[in-house]
Amino acid sequence: MNLKILMPVIAIAAGACLAGSKSYSDPKSPAIHSVCVMPPEARVMRVGMKGGESLTAESNEWARKLAAAFAHEVALAGGEIKGDLPADAASYTEEQRQGVVRIRQKYESVAAQLRRRNRDVRKARFTLTDEISLLPCAAQADSVAFIDATGTIQTGGRKTLSVITGGFAGPLLAMSHFEIRIAFADARTGEITTLLRLNSLGGKAAKDPDAVWKNALAKEFKERRIGPAPAAPAVAAPSN
Repeated sequence: MNLKILMPVIAIAAGACLAGSKSYSDPKSPAIHSVCVMPPEARVMRVGMKGGESLTAESNEWARKLAAAFAHEVALAGGEIKGDLPADAASYTEEQRQGVVRIRQKYESVAAQLRRRNRDVRKARFTLTDEISLLPCAAQADSVAFIDATGTIQTGGRKTLSVITGGFAGPLLAMSHFEIRIAFADARTGEITTLLRLNSLGGKAAKDPDAVWKNALAKEFKERRIGPAPAAPAVAAPSN
């Protein structure tokens, strides 16, 4: 392939960004007005000609940005974030800290099943049990959110190889790929009531996830009734 043609194609693959979403929800579950957010788990991998490596610093920074983006979009939808588990951890008792760890471990077991049977969320088949209510912020929230994210970026040499060997799909294969899975669990019963899957091709998802997924999150939040609590009925003034 002519390198004069190849280089612009690689540049387009590096700069473009394609995003989409898919959701699954139990139709019988109540609306969500307030959310307790577990610390996001994010992993960014860089793939080169000799294999892949995990980028720890980039993963931690992406997790921080994802938490901020999620909180921002919940607020824009009219919902509330209740508590900040990472920030408040210093004030927790040892029992509370161990409780957070147990819930996270229990979710990881359930998440493996979610990846295989996404649609079963609609049938209320996944639960973390009512132990979830012991989380420090669960008492003030309707739901507990678990955010898992994976990202794969490629070195320049790997992008070139993908474009050369990938045929018409080459430019897409050369793009970075990012996926976010957001599960909402009822803060009382532990039932997984909603699962959101967000995907994107292109490097912007790592730098500014809010910009990339804001439209998808706004649409999903509206469809899944994640937003403001209904206004309290007006109290009639006493008659004289």
